[in-house]
Amino acid sequence: MKNFGEQDMIQRFMRGLRADIRTRTSIRGCTSLVELVEEAARLEIELVEEAMALKRAQANVTKGAESQKRTWNNRGAVPVQNCQH
Repeated sequence: MKNFGEQDMIQRFMRGLRADIRTRTSIRGCTSLVELVEEAARLEIELVEEAMALKRAQANVTKGAESQKRTWNNRGAVPVQNCQH
C-alpha cells in the first residue's frame, strides 16, 4: 500500500466527502487531516440538525394550515371556522 503524505490524505479524504459537506468553505482552510475530519464531522451534525429543524418548521406550517381550513356544519350551508385555541 502506498504511503500517502498528509496533504495527499487530505485531498483523498476531501474527494470522499459528500458534496454538501465538501462544498462548505469552512473545511477548505483545514491544514491537518485531524482538523479536517473533526470539521467534517461537525458539519455533518449541523446538516442533520438543520434538516430536522426544517422538517419541524414544515410540519408546523402544515399544522397551522390545517387549523385554518373551513368546514361545513351539518346543514351544509354555513361555513364553520375550525379554531383550536
